[in-house]
Amino acid sequence: MEPFGNSTRVLILLSTIQEFLDLEPLKGVVVADAANIDPVGEEASACPLVHEYSNTCVIQTLSNSFGLAAIHTGIAIAQPSPIQMLTNIKAPYNVSAPGNYLALAAFTPEGHSLMHQKSQGFGSQPSSSNGHLSPPWVSDVTSMRTMPNILLLRILSNEGGEPDSVRTGSVFKKLAEENGVVVMFGGKEHGGEGALRITVGATEETRTFVRQLRKVLGVV
Repeated sequence: MEPFGNSTRVLILLSTIQEFLDLEPLKGVVVADAANIDPVGEEASACPLVHEYSNTCVIQTLSNSFGLAAIHTGIAIAQPSPIQMLTNIKAPYNVSAPGNYLALAAFTPEGHSLMHQKSQGFGSQPSSSNGHLSPPWVSDVTSMRTMPNILLLRILSNEGGEPDSVRTGSVFKKLAEENGVVVMFGGKEHGGEGALRITVGATEETRTFVRQLRKVLGVV
């Protein structure tokens, strides 16, 4: 796991998953998390394995590429038997009516086309962001592992030297409340000292984030 509970976002090759599924002693269900697969491309999706292996389940949140984090909804793709098992144990009415409506709209041809349009170019954004975020304001800006649309940013104290969670908390609050930019604050979590987690969006969104961050760091 990465700092403050984020997944590693390492791309696991389909051949590796298939080798695991082919292990003779394997008796359980293999769950593939496809939360960040869309910027990588459909060829990396584990969904084709569902047709071959009855114990494979692919899950995906609608929070990332679809930009629907507010509805707290995701999907599971598997053969009928595992889906029935999940249906039997899930809480009743666990998806709100508005959330259900928006999720179904996301999977229309128009919604899917819009998602792909928005996710194009995500892979090039972190590196371009890095060039605009430099000391003494930040200690490091690193793309978290190999997935293309996540940055972990650690903010130094005004005196420099060490990541400063108190200052980072003020930056987080000011970004959200006064500048319309929402990121994740990790300063109260294990391994998240002075950290902000940023999901990189389209080019103009990235420019807005960089501009607002530089402004806030200048006064906090």
